[in-house]
Amino acid sequence: KNRALVGLGSYIVNTGGCNDCHTNPSYVPGGDPFAGESPEQINVNCYLSGGMDFGPFRSRNLTPDGNGLPAGLTLEQFIHVLRTGEDTTSPGVPPFDNGLLQVMPWPVFGKKTDRDLTAVYEYLRSIPHRSRCLTPPV
Repeated sequence: KNRALVGLGSYIVNTGGCNDCHTNPSYVPGGDPFAGESPEQINVNCYLSGGMDFGPFRSRNLTPDGNGLPAGLTLEQFIHVLRTGEDTTSPGVPPFDNGLLQVMPWPVFGKKTDRDLTAVYEYLRSIPHRSRCLTPPV
């Protein structure tokens, strides 16, 4: 993996709000800055493993699958999803009237450069696989 891209990808992911929707729950009890708790403590056991519900939609697990592919996507598929909002590869995704992701801010991420999106992908390839967490940690 390209260390420079992994570093840039980490910066983009960890300052871009990815944890807020793709980690469930985002913070451990007592470490949620939105609740005025300190110090901030991200839920590392469920980091980017998806499972956050938004009505009929559920955030996707972004960690590498058994083949080492973040969210099970190739780089080309990953960039396509972030540029167009079209995610036809996600299992269990309900059909959408317009065929587009309804919660993911793909219009914002889609404006990033190829290098930035490749860096995000490289970072996601470098983190450990996590199973989807659906309940708060004990």
